[in-house]
Amino acid sequence: MPNALSRIDKEQYLHGKIMEGLPQLRIIFICFAILYGLFGYLDYLTIDAHIQMFFIIRFAIVIPLFILFVALSFHPIIFRIFQYLITLCLVAGGVGIDYMLIMYPDNFSYYGGLFMIIFSSYFLLKLNSGYALTGNAIVLLSYIFGFIMINETITFETLMVTAFFVGANIIGALGNFQLESMGRLKYMQEKEIQRQNRQLEAQIFAQHKELIRIKKAFESTSDAMAIFDPSGKLINYNDAYATLMAIRNDTDKVHHYQIDDVIYSVINGIAQEGERVITSANGVEKTVIIQADSVYEQGEIIGAVVTCKDITERKVAEDQIQFIGYHDNLTGLFNRYWFDEIAIKLNTIDQLPMSIIMADLNGLKLLNDTYGHAIGDQFLQAASGVLKMVCRKEDIIARWGGDEFVILLPQTSYDQAVLIANRITQESMLVKCEEIAISMALGVACKESLEVDITTIMRLAEDKMYRQKLTDSRSAKSAILNALNKAMQEKSYETDAHAENMQQVALKMGMRLGLSADDLSRLNLVIRLHDIGKINIPAEILGKKGPLTDEEWIVMKKHTEIGYRIAQATEEFAHVAQEILSHHERWDGTGYPQNLKKDEIPYLARIASIVDSYEVMQNGRPYKQAMSEKDIIAELKRCSGTQFDPELVTVFLEVICEISPH
Repeated sequence: MPNALSRIDKEQYLHGKIMEGLPQLRIIFICFAILYGLFGYLDYLTIDAHIQMFFIIRFAIVIPLFILFVALSFHPIIFRIFQYLITLCLVAGGVGIDYMLIMYPDNFSYYGGLFMIIFSSYFLLKLNSGYALTGNAIVLLSYIFGFIMINETITFETLMVTAFFVGANIIGALGNFQLESMGRLKYMQEKEIQRQNRQLEAQIFAQHKELIRIKKAFESTSDAMAIFDPSGKLINYNDAYATLMAIRNDTDKVHHYQIDDVIYSVINGIAQEGERVITSANGVEKTVIIQADSVYEQGEIIGAVVTCKDITERKVAEDQIQFIGYHDNLTGLFNRYWFDEIAIKLNTIDQLPMSIIMADLNGLKLLNDTYGHAIGDQFLQAASGVLKMVCRKEDIIARWGGDEFVILLPQTSYDQAVLIANRITQESMLVKCEEIAISMALGVACKESLEVDITTIMRLAEDKMYRQKLTDSRSAKSAILNALNKAMQEKSYETDAHAENMQQVALKMGMRLGLSADDLSRLNLVIRLHDIGKINIPAEILGKKGPLTDEEWIVMKKHTEIGYRIAQATEEFAHVAQEILSHHERWDGTGYPQNLKKDEIPYLARIASIVDSYEVMQNGRPYKQAMSEKDIIAELKRCSGTQFDPELVTVFLEVICEISPH
């Protein structure tokens, strides 16, 4: 049966077994410690020789181990060392009794102690059979070798003890194996029952949902539905059918003259489907699709179901669909498909000269990764608004791609198009979204001859646009990041002074560590941007004065991943993205988001973690009062080797002692 457990199942089973047994084990080990102490007192009363060694075994080795287990049982580490620690306690206690039994073979209390250890290892201590056998084997071998070393022979009593010990182990191992098999079988059975229960609940829920869906579909569908008996009499219908056929109540003698032929054809076994124009209750003609089918029971027709779907709006919508087919639904501008068509139509001599402006919205990916696509869409809409405002009525503006626009300007020279492009640039600077000014890279080209293909002109304008984008993109992204930093400071309690102080401290630390100029520059960026991801964390969480709830902590911890995405979206900052992601990792591996530990954590992220914590302790937060320099130093020392790299803590303490020698 154990082989039936997967690795994950084994881990869950063992974890549950340990969790279930920990309270009992604490009591057992406390009792063991007390009994070991009491028997030590009996030794003191009855034994003269070797009493000091007995006391050392009992009070310096075994009892402290028992107490250590009880203490560690309250720490998560117990799940990793559980089997090893209990086996160690078992061996220590057993070897101690071995020594006492060798010295005083006539003391039957020691035999009882050995038996208690064997019994406990298999039935009380939650040990796997392998660990229990290993521990008891070590105890047995310890007894045999100890007896030989002290007495230089093997006596009959030794063989009896060995036989007793082996027999007890065999019985215990068989019993433990049986209990273990039953426990694992029970675990698998419970898991299978849970799986079947979930499956059954899902099936019942699905069936119930399907029944409700069918009922609601008939009662509330916009399609007119009716059910007729074999004589053609109406026996059930929904509100849509009543409205369509002017049925006021069930007592109305309704003549279904508009679909009589359909009803009687279906009753005679001929299914009907097709379009028909009928007059609704309010006298308006509507086009409907009629679907009529016979209802059979045991091969006989017992009625008919008629569905009338109003497609009048669909026909009207076809015109709207055609409109949508030529327009971008986000900005309302023409789309690329329509632009290609109109460009061909306007390619005539009377439209020359005809200019093209290609526009690319700078920093859209960074905005999407920072604020989400909803804000990115607002940015696109704002940019399209600028284009509509600047361009003339006869100009054709289209959204060309994700962040690109194209403007076709009939009867417009190159110089006139450049003036329009300059106005677009000027007006863009005045329009802001989330306090970030619109920035577009523009390229202008002009078609002055019919022989020149329009795609060639567009390619020329696009090349110019990309050249300008190379120049403008970096400053645009820098402006966005500055706006992000400003917005983040408004949401949080960090000021420019705090950020500058952090950068100065980090610089001094980096110089003391002998970092290269390149790494010092990267470190400065990490300090500047490490919390940039908090821009997407709600202000009420950032400014909360009390402790955060578990749900709020989940949200707060996302800021490292958000910051990572923001940095990755910016070529200039992508090389510090990993450090931004890792600045809340801990030296002992209990940090977030990747549980990195020690040297797995990027070096600059380890430095940033210390500097960031120092700034928080020094200046305080809504949820945390500022600390004195003395308390800060004490806290850094306390967290050295757990939260922080101990070597870096030593260097950092030297730096702040230089800054504040008092």
